[in-house]
Amino acid sequence: MSKTKKILLTLLGIFSIIVAGVAILMFSFTQSMKADPAEEKKVRDQAERYLGKTFDDGTEIYDVLYDNMGNRGNFEYAAKVKHEKYDTQFLVFFNEETGEMEDTFISDKWQDDAEKEIRPYVEKVLGDVLISKEMGDIAESDEWKEI
Repeated sequence: MSKTKKILLTLLGIFSIIVAGVAILMFSFTQSMKADPAEEKKVRDQAERYLGKTFDDGTEIYDVLYDNMGNRGNFEYAAKVKHEKYDTQFLVFFNEETGEMEDTFISDKWQDDAEKEIRPYVEKVLGDVLISKEMGDIAESDEWKEI
């Protein structure tokens, strides 16, 4: 076999190993980003029991949050709940540090109440465009020129 052929085969082998490694890494990353349906069901069941004990008024579990990046810190899975009377969305989760079920109802309700009180003033002073939840690209809008 010629020397050029050996070099090309060696480079092809190295390239194939790199491509296979990248493919394996991509596959394992995408698999780690997917939620486990069994864990989602478990957290829904735990949240339903917790809500039955903790809240008298109507609450509804509408989804499950999977914190696959560890952003929240105290849990991996949390039930997303909506309180029908107050129209507040909050989380119910098993706190891994304390070993107990917890919820974020109080802080989320306070946040909603504060926003309802502050929003009219901010809209009056700064305008609706600056506090819109779906701001988009403000630099391209006519309002940007006014600022």
